[in-house]
Amino acid sequence: PSVSASETLATWVSSCADSERCSFCAEDALWLFLMAQEALLGQDQSKWPLGLALLQKSSTVTTEVSALRRAVLEEELPCLRPLDAQQSLRTDANTKIIPGESNATGILGMLLQPGRRCTDGACPQRCGLTILDGVVEAWEATALVNLGEHVVSQNAKQGEGTVDLQLSARYGDRGSHLLLQLVVERLRRLLARQAQVPLAWVRIRHAFLSKIDNASPEAATIHCDEHSSAHYHFSAVLWLTEHGPDSGGALRFWDATTADWKGPMFPRIGRVALFSSGWENIHQVMPVRHGVRWSLPIFASIRAPVDKLQLVQNCFQANSSWQWQHCSAVLEDFMNAPEEEGRALR
Repeated sequence: PSVSASETLATWVSSCADSERCSFCAEDALWLFLMAQEALLGQDQSKWPLGLALLQKSSTVTTEVSALRRAVLEEELPCLRPLDAQQSLRTDANTKIIPGESNATGILGMLLQPGRRCTDGACPQRCGLTILDGVVEAWEATALVNLGEHVVSQNAKQGEGTVDLQLSARYGDRGSHLLLQLVVERLRRLLARQAQVPLAWVRIRHAFLSKIDNASPEAATIHCDEHSSAHYHFSAVLWLTEHGPDSGGALRFWDATTADWKGPMFPRIGRVALFSSGWENIHQVMPVRHGVRWSLPIFASIRAPVDKLQLVQNCFQANSSWQWQHCSAVLEDFMNAPEEEGRALR
């Protein structure tokens, strides 16, 4: 049976000797996370469902607090996509900046038109960029950086500065790995607000801890996330370390209207950039000159519930390869959906 964290907490508060203190704990994200951690990392399987519910409750609380904060920056942008889809396929997704040379070719030289590409998705025709502070606490950022450093040191043979969830689970300690998953879920919920779609529509495609220093080759490339992968519809990057003009590592976005770069945004601990992944948000991570830049980028698809009539037509009455391609993209989701979600499919 499903476990409701809200109902369980309400019952606990009503029976608590110090109801005021217990009411505070029931809405405190850290306390909820610690209780979830105790349940999920223990051996008593009967407590695992409640642990998952408490983890979700912790994510909800922190997301609501973050969303109430005044945005550092909030821009609504016209959605953009390539005018020539074939040119998009021929153009390298990552353009390397060469000092003193023109960058009119490559992704900055592409001809664009209004709208979203949104392959296999249900993207709203609303694009933009939002910057929020205080999305993670300092202790959470420190714990995630420590997790990243530990995993990178254990995985040195790979020679990479990225730590995805699989590597975290393999090399990291269970508590830090759980925290990473919690923060990824927190960002997913913020992306749902950014896209203005139901939470169930937002599906994480890729999430990883990223380490960049002055020897990292990926810095200084200009790219658009949806150009890098057609199923990246909305993106977020959470900064875990502090950097300024002297140390480098800023993020800057291209202004397609003025054909010039916007002002750089320097990383601050707990600051997140939330943005649509299309060509309206071409961006660049500036080189790190001093220190190490840790961040948590995530990339999400926007997928609406399956249209059952269209599914039957494309899967069971298909007469074209296009219909079957659509079918293969949604049939597995439909077949694997839990009964509650299946009833919600339109």
